[in-house]
Amino acid sequence: MSDKINDKNNEKSILSVAICDDEPLSIDYVAHHLQKWAQMHQIILRISRFSSAEEFMFSYEEDRDFDVLFLDIQMEKMNGVELARIIREKDANVQIVFITAIADYISEGYELAALHYLMKPVSEEKLFAVMDRAVKNCVKTENYLLVTSDQILKRISVNSILYAETFAHYIVLATAEGEYQVRENTGVLAEKLGRDFVRPHRSYLVNLRHVHSISKTEVLLDNGRAIPLSRYNYQKVNQAFIQYYKGKFNDEAF
Repeated sequence: MSDKINDKNNEKSILSVAICDDEPLSIDYVAHHLQKWAQMHQIILRISRFSSAEEFMFSYEEDRDFDVLFLDIQMEKMNGVELARIIREKDANVQIVFITAIADYISEGYELAALHYLMKPVSEEKLFAVMDRAVKNCVKTENYLLVTSDQILKRISVNSILYAETFAHYIVLATAEGEYQVRENTGVLAEKLGRDFVRPHRSYLVNLRHVHSISKTEVLLDNGRAIPLSRYNYQKVNQAFIQYYKGKFNDEAF
């Protein structure tokens, strides 16, 4: 986030939002109601407008400092779902909200960890509710791990970790940006990573945030990597996956 929201001190905070839609009137409508919401909450919004996915990507390569993205699904050439896939490869934390006139793509939101879908015409009440959720997610304290790579001490976001694989004397943390070796006890690491990680196999810890699907024998990640799933752990992992996404697409909020 550009500047952390600080409601306790009653200070105005800044939130960076992008709207990507090939209909100018739709952009104006969403932007107007976002500003209305921001005034109610004493938040300064930086709203960037994009008329195509290609225009957004051109800007995104230079500036990725967005907190919330509103993506229209039905755009020419690259649609909003395709754009979201590219964004997720680069940023696991940005809040993505799809705007659409049809509900055909809702299931893909699970795969892309979208915050929500808003059906056109967008309801002000539902837009406000989505922004309330987005803010809560943005102000959550980010958890980081310190790792040494090429003799350089780095911090990596726990959210960016796809999985951890245990070897004899070290553990490999796999992220979209690369892999990092750490010397850590598996139990201690599991505590540091938190409850969003599950153990499908004795040699692995997997981030539920990046799980695409679960079969009887493996956990498939968004990037196509298959992690072995033991029969003993299947029920526990499957339940954790269901609980993680339960309520993310509550029909009452549409």
